[in-house]
Amino acid sequence: MVLAGCGSDEPASLTLTLGPRVLPADTVQVEVYVLPAVVLKKTITCELFVGPRATENIEDYTASLVVPKQSEPLDPAVESAISVTGLPEGTLFFVIIASNNIGNPLAKGCGSGLIERGKKTIIPILLEQV
Repeated sequence: MVLAGCGSDEPASLTLTLGPRVLPADTVQVEVYVLPAVVLKKTITCELFVGPRATENIEDYTASLVVPKQSEPLDPAVESAISVTGLPEGTLFFVIIASNNIGNPLAKGCGSGLIERGKKTIIPILLEQV
């Protein structure tokens, strides 16, 4: 999965393209969280939220989100796109969670990148099954 962001004179936007090859088969919902690179003097990293050594829950960081959580219903058999708008410039951290029909997480992924107006940014994100 790749996040691709681009901007103009308006706040930056992000388009996330999701297809059947990147989502678990039972996915019906995808959530996108966007944080600044540093929260309360703590540098945000993937290891905080994703993987076997994850120590934090992204829901505990909702007060620090730079845009409201984006939550989209999806059909995993069809390629879909999620658009996140109003991103500020700067280094941002993205967490993606794919869930099933009862809200259980199936896969999580994360990545970070520098968002600048007028420039395209590619942020690779690998979803790991949970």
